[in-house]
Amino acid sequence: MVEGRLWGVVIVTAGEPLPLDTGERLEKFTELVATAIANAEAREELQRLADEQAALRRVATLVANEAPREEVFNAIAAGIGTLLEAEEIRMLRYEGGDSVVEEAGWGRNPSLLTLGVRHSLKGDGVTARVLRTGKPARMDDFDDAPGEMAAIARANRLRSAVGIPILVDGRVWGAMVAGALEPDMLPLDTDARLGQFTELMATAIANTESRARADRLAAEQAALRRVATLVAREADPEAVFGAVADEVGSLLGCDSSAMVRFEPDGTVTVLGGRHPPGRRTIDERVAPAPDSVIAAVRRSGAAVRFAADDPSAEGTSAPLITQRSRCRLATPIVVRGDLWGALTASCERALERDAEGRLADFADLVATAMANADSRDQLTASRARTHGRRRGSPARGAGPA
Repeated sequence: MVEGRLWGVVIVTAGEPLPLDTGERLEKFTELVATAIANAEAREELQRLADEQAALRRVATLVANEAPREEVFNAIAAGIGTLLEAEEIRMLRYEGGDSVVEEAGWGRNPSLLTLGVRHSLKGDGVTARVLRTGKPARMDDFDDAPGEMAAIARANRLRSAVGIPILVDGRVWGAMVAGALEPDMLPLDTDARLGQFTELMATAIANTESRARADRLAAEQAALRRVATLVAREADPEAVFGAVADEVGSLLGCDSSAMVRFEPDGTVTVLGGRHPPGRRTIDERVAPAPDSVIAAVRRSGAAVRFAADDPSAEGTSAPLITQRSRCRLATPIVVRGDLWGALTASCERALERDAEGRLADFADLVATAMANADSRDQLTASRARTHGRRRGSPARGAGPA
C-alpha cells in the first residue's frame, strides 16, 4: 500500500509449505518497500514539477519579452513534447467553421508535421470536438472515426490524442493537440498539464494580435491619408482609382483588388486594379457573372463576401475582378445617393471580420473624389454657358439701329 492506494503485491513461493508466520514477516518488508516506492515517486513527481515549472518560466519569459509568435509557439511545443514524452504536439488555428491551419508543432518525427497546411474539420477528431464544445477533448481510438483529421491520425499511427482549446479574448482561437503512438496512451492528467501552456500561448497570441492591430491601424490611417490627400488636391479620378486599388491590395494583403464602375447596360468598366504580377487592366468593359460578388453588390447595394466552399461563390468573368480565391468581397461605391460602382478584393486566405468596413472607408473617398470631379465639371460647364451668353448679348446701352 502506497499512500493509501493498492500499488502492487509481493509474492513468495516455495517447494514446501511456508511457515505460518510468513505473512506477518513479509508484511514488514512490504512496509519498507512501500516507503521506498513513496519516496521514489515523490522524487519523480518533484522532478517533474521542477521541469514543468522551468519550461513554463522559459515560455513566460519569451511572452513577457514579446518574442515573435513563431518563437513562442515552437518553445511551447518543444517544452510540452519533452515533458509529456508525447510523440507530437500540434498547434492549430481555426479558420471559419470548417478548417484549421497548423501554426506550429513539435514531433519526434518532424516529417509528419504539416506546418502551414489547412485541414478540413469535417468528420470527427479532437480538434473538431474542441471547436464544437469549447472544452478539452480526448480520443483513444481513431479506427472508425471519419474525416481528414482522423485519417491523419491513423496514417501517423496515433493511438491517443488530447486537445485543449486556446482561448483568446473569450473566443476559441485554436487548439493545442498532443498525440501518442501505438500502443502508448497519454496520461490521464495530460489535459491539465497542457492547460498551463495554452494559457501562456493565449497571452502570447493576444499580445501579438494587439501589436498587429496597432500596426494595422497605423498603416490603414496612413493609406487613407495618402488617398485623402489626392482627393483634397483634386487629383484626376484616374490617379485616385489607381491609388485606391494599390492601397487596398497592400493593406489587406490581397492577391488582387479592383475598382469598377457600373454601366447602364449591366456591364462594368474596370477603372483601377492590381494583379499578383503587378499588371492592370484599365478601361476594360466586362459583363460580370450573375453569381459574382460584383453582380451581388449591384443587386443588393450592400457589401458582399464570398468564402471558399460557398456554393454561391462559383461565378467567373474577368480574371481581375473574379479571381477564384478563398475569400472575395466587394463594397458599393455610392455617389450622391446613387450606386456608382464597387471596390473589390480577393485573397487566398480568409479575410478579417472587419475587412468590409476597411474597404468601405476607401469607397467613401472614391465617392468624394467623384462628387468633387462632378462638381468641377458642372462648374466649368456653367461658366462656359455664362461666358457664351455674355459674348452673344448686345452691349449695354446699345439699342436697335
